[in-house]
Amino acid sequence: MEFGQRKVNKPLRVILVIGGIILLYLVFLFAVPPLGFDTQNPDGVYINIENGMSAKQVSELLYKNKIISSPIAFVSVVSIFGDENNISSGVYLFREGLSIFAAESKIANGEYGIKSKKITIPEGFNNIQIADRLEANLPRFNKNTFLNLASTTEGYLYPETYFFLPSDSESVIYKKMRDTFDEQTRTLVLDFEKSKHSESDIIIMASILEREVRAVEDKKTVSGILWNRIRIGMALQVDATLAYERNKDSYTLTTADLRKDSSYNTYTRKGLPPTAISNPGFDSIQAALNPTNNPYVYFLTDREGNVYYAKTYEEHLRNKAKYIN
Repeated sequence: MEFGQRKVNKPLRVILVIGGIILLYLVFLFAVPPLGFDTQNPDGVYINIENGMSAKQVSELLYKNKIISSPIAFVSVVSIFGDENNISSGVYLFREGLSIFAAESKIANGEYGIKSKKITIPEGFNNIQIADRLEANLPRFNKNTFLNLASTTEGYLYPETYFFLPSDSESVIYKKMRDTFDEQTRTLVLDFEKSKHSESDIIIMASILEREVRAVEDKKTVSGILWNRIRIGMALQVDATLAYERNKDSYTLTTADLRKDSSYNTYTRKGLPPTAISNPGFDSIQAALNPTNNPYVYFLTDREGNVYYAKTYEEHLRNKAKYIN
């Protein structure tokens, strides 16, 4: 009987050994990072997973860069966990090879491995200034691509402190800034609806207020002056619109600049310029919506941001001689 038992047990032992080898292989395949991961970049390997990529396409990309040991195993794990529709697009940083499980989790959860960059966009920056700041802080950022996206939305990129990934595309950054504008101005929706001015005109006015005056109360007062000038058919006569077009500041504009006619010259043409000249903050938008009624017709701002008002042109000239010249 003992001899027969040994004969019976031998095939069983063979099956167990083969099963053990297969199990070890699967453990190695799924749970152990691949050998041979290497990169010339000291940061690691950047992998761009584009929107709409399938699990198979992602697996081949990872395998090609020696981040995973098997594309088939990766697709299998994605399927097992039901993450076919949870592949997060974007640029990932891999500092080492990963097990199949670890790689699948990283992609499904959007763990990019890249620290976000804190970037503050001040109130009153125009689109070009915003693009310049983003370009200075994000090495992969393309200024021209961003400006093309934002070409018709000057005034609608909300000034705020943002946290962007170095890998964020221009369209992602643009959308974030536009969405932030909508979120931050949601409380003003009724004011927009009640206003006798269009939303576009309000944003243009707010962009002028942002560049002309600083204090909240001054913005409301100047808003009243400028809307009243439009109402009575008087030219706005603000330097900021010309400064925007000529890429100067208000203090470097020349007499020739003031005389040269253009759609942004509010000395030679009445009404608002064709577009916003900056991206205004909440206070400026609110001031454009809710101007303060006042008896003034003229105003000027000195280099320290102080505003001086006048009811007559003669009084305005005296202010100019006293505070500006």
